[in-house]
Amino acid sequence: MSRITIFLQAFAVIASLAGIILTFSVVSEYDQDLNSIALQNLKIKEAEKNLAELRDKYASDQLRQKNRNLDLSEEIAELKKASDEIDVKLARTKEEIEEVENSLTDTIADKDATKQKQSDFATAVKGVQSKIENLRGELPRIRQQVDAKRFEIGDFENRISELAQKLTVYSEITSVVREHYLSTVRSLRTYARARPWLEPGEELSLSLKSVDLSSGYIALSEGGSAGLREDMIFSVKFENREISKIRVKKVFRNYSLAELIPLIGNPVELLTLEKVDLVVM
Repeated sequence: MSRITIFLQAFAVIASLAGIILTFSVVSEYDQDLNSIALQNLKIKEAEKNLAELRDKYASDQLRQKNRNLDLSEEIAELKKASDEIDVKLARTKEEIEEVENSLTDTIADKDATKQKQSDFATAVKGVQSKIENLRGELPRIRQQVDAKRFEIGDFENRISELAQKLTVYSEITSVVREHYLSTVRSLRTYARARPWLEPGEELSLSLKSVDLSSGYIALSEGGSAGLREDMIFSVKFENREISKIRVKKVFRNYSLAELIPLIGNPVELLTLEKVDLVVM
């Protein structure tokens, strides 16, 4: 072999070794680049994930801010509406103030006329009060008349009831017997009215039906059938102690109406008693 051939072969071997070394070097760098690319891909994916989270957060914040803006817009609209209402009320209040001022002016202008009307009204009130006082003075007499009418109605009802019972019991009695019976009853009533049953000092026990201290009248449970007569005066006693004195004003068969004699005893005690003793004066 010549030197050139040997040199060429050596050069080829060296070149092959260099190519192999270069190839390994390139392959190693390529692997490193692949690892670097994979790492970069991971970083990119993480960055994309972070970006997506930031995007979602931004979208959520933006939606929240949008809702808040809507709420603020509604509040602003309500405040504006309230402000408009206040302006309307203020204008109305100004008008009312003007009306009150005008009314006050008219009132001051009519002051003298109002005073005259007040004087006339006071005079009329005095007249009405006088009539009321007169009516109040008439009340005792009216009450007395009402009580008397009540007693008369009660006595009349009792008589009707008694007559109805008598008619039922004696419906088969002949006219002669009935006339005799009625004649006997009339005679007995005449005798009862004529005979003084209660003498001075005699005592009669009875129940108090009603006591009205405002009018001074007392309702008694006994009447003409027990010997009571109009204008009779009794001493009202309880357990042998005199409480007051009364005068009989109206007498019916089974009831009577009496009045308290003023300034004698303590009639208030009669309100707590149901039965008393009457002693003829």
